[in-house]
Parts: sequence; C-alpha cells; structure tokens
Amino acid sequence: MIVIESKNENDTLKIGVKLAEYIENKTIFFFHGDLGVGKTVLIRGIYDALRGNRQEIVSPTFVYVKEHILKTGVKFFHFDLFRKSKGDFDREIMSYVDENEPNSIFCIEWPDMISDELKAYLINKYKCVNVDIKLSGDLRLITIND
Repeated sequence: MIVIESKNENDTLKIGVKLAEYIENKTIFFFHGDLGVGKTVLIRGIYDALRGNRQEIVSPTFVYVKEHILKTGVKFFHFDLFRKSKGDFDREIMSYVDENEPNSIFCIEWPDMISDELKAYLINKYKCVNVDIKLSGDLRLITIND
C-alpha cells in the first residue's frame, strides 16, 4: 500500500502518470472516492503517460463507458458507474472485459456499483489496482493497493 499526497490538480495528474507504471497485461483500475475528488484526473494522467493526449479523457457519466485506442493499438476503457445501481452494469462490464482481453486497460470509477460476484471474478482473473482518494483539509490523500 502506498499513500501519496496531492496539493492540486497538477499533482493529481502527475500521480496518474505514475499509476501507469502498475499496468501489466490485463490490468483493471478501481477508482474509489467521493464526487469531484479527482478520479477522472488520475485516469487522464494514466492515459497521458500511455498516449500523450489527456484532453480526450472526460468523465463518461452519462454514457457510462468511453473507449479510446492507444498508439500501440491497446484499448483503453473508462467506465463511470456513478448513475448506476449495484450490479446494473455487470453484464456490460463483463462483455467489455471478456471481448477485449488481453490487450486492454480498464479504469472503473465507482466500482462499488459492481456486484460482489463480478468483482471477485475480476480480482481472480486480472491484475486489479485499487485507488482510493480522500480529502484531508486542502490535500487529497491517494492510496494505491495492488
């Protein structure tokens, strides 16, 4: 477990760039944290490290998933389950994961909306990295567990 402090959005973006170092074949990132704490900024950093054009990453709150293709041909999926109920999007997530492995990266905001059964399946089959963001005064505390 690693805990990193972020003082501003630029720090958070740089931490996202460092998160890209955790990527292996079949990697899924679970991003936990309240609304507006910087989950999408971290995902922009990962994407920036892999492709170099972070402007393409916006929160897919209303469409639930955005697919991006990296220069290497690897698919980069960004899920935002904020407006879903627990388990409602399991079938779709499973479909994306099964159809696109092994050369894909998955970033999932609000993973608590995934059923416990699907989460257990993903943890057993893939490298899963949990990223938790909490506000602490003027700082963001970012905890990384892989």
